[in-house]
Amino acid sequence: MVQPRILGNGASGYTYNGDRITEKIINSIAELPNVVSYNAKIEDAYWGLPENFEPIPGMVNAPGLSIPYTAILDSSLDIKFLNGSYKLEEGRHIKPNDSCTALISKELADKNSLSVGDKITFQEFETGKTECTFTIVGIYSGTEGTTKQAITPDGIPANCGYIGYGRT
Repeated sequence: MVQPRILGNGASGYTYNGDRITEKIINSIAELPNVVSYNAKIEDAYWGLPENFEPIPGMVNAPGLSIPYTAILDSSLDIKFLNGSYKLEEGRHIKPNDSCTALISKELADKNSLSVGDKITFQEFETGKTECTFTIVGIYSGTEGTTKQAITPDGIPANCGYIGYGRT
């Protein structure tokens, strides 16, 4: 029997690393009596060039450097929030029914005078479109002091937030 992984703050869970799971399978699993919640995320699912805000600079800041965002179904169930590495400071977490929402670091929000309810826009890395706009639903702390020796802005955790899974 596989033992659950301890996630911190009293939470535990299992991580699946097999074939792609369909929505039909997820719905079947969610209906099981002992399943209390589930989550999905794709690290670096969205890469975009910030249009209406400035990322925290790295050692190299050439034009056209994109920033990765993690697509997530429920940010409150992300390991970094469960183990206390990140803490929601303002607003709310990304929820399963969200789309075009973002959760950003306090450092990035402070640098750009951004607040919950503001919109951030990206030029999409793959298509070059500037139509990718996300509403900030929450601001979190925990990235402070993690910018050491980052070569480019995408290596700075404060620049790399979360977007609603519905965007991918």
